[in-house]
Amino acid sequence: MAIKSIVLQTNSLTEMKNFYINTLGFSLINEDKNSFRIAVGAGEFEFTTKDVEDNPYYHFAFNIPANKFNEAKSWAKERVSLLVEDGLDEANFAHFPAHALYFL
Repeated sequence: MAIKSIVLQTNSLTEMKNFYINTLGFSLINEDKNSFRIAVGAGEFEFTTKDVEDNPYYHFAFNIPANKFNEAKSWAKERVSLLVEDGLDEANFAHFPAHALYFL
C-alpha cells in the first residue's frame, strides 16, 4: 500500500516537527499554528493537534529496496538510535524475505 496523504494527530507538534524536519530531513510543505505537512517519498504526512484525544501513538514503515537496506541503516544510525533486541539492531523475518530496523 502506498500512502498518498495521511493526517496524524499529536499532542507534541513542535517535537514532531523538529524530529521529522530537523532530524530526519523531510521537507516542510506548509504549516500553521495547529499543523504541519511534510513530503515523504511520493506522499505527504500531516501532523495536527486538531481534535486530539489522549496521547496518539502510531507505528508505520517505510519500504526500502533490499539492495539499499545497508545504506538506509547507516543513514538512520547517523540520525537516531536504533532499537536493539537480543543484541541485534535489525530484524530478519523467517516467513518473509525481509529485513527491518526500528527506532522511536
